[in-house]
Amino acid sequence: MPQHPAIAESELLCELLADTLKNSRTEAGLSQNQVAAKGKVSPHMVGYVEKKARRPKIDIFVRIVRGGGRLPSEVMAEAEKKAGWTRGPDGELVFTKVRTTRKPSACSSASSVPKMPVRAASV
Repeated sequence: MPQHPAIAESELLCELLADTLKNSRTEAGLSQNQVAAKGKVSPHMVGYVEKKARRPKIDIFVRIVRGGGRLPSEVMAEAEKKAGWTRGPDGELVFTKVRTTRKPSACSSASSVPKMPVRAASV
């Protein structure tokens, strides 16, 4: 079943944020333990986020980003660029890399509890 574009866009961005966090950490030569210590989070959480097994709340995301020596806005902008998010000439948002078929992703859940399938509302 095709996914609503807004859900597909957020899922893609979530995956790209995890990739960006991991790439930033490795490029800076930091271990997960170092990022965790600097960001005051569990090393397991850093690993879960990088493996896309958890989607952190904003406060944990910010702490992981700062633990890696970056600004949240830098990481978000990098992920948005990778996702192809931009503005068109009329100022409207344009999403160039959105998948519309459902791809299983651990990133789609804030915990290990499975999500219930989403059904379209009848019109």
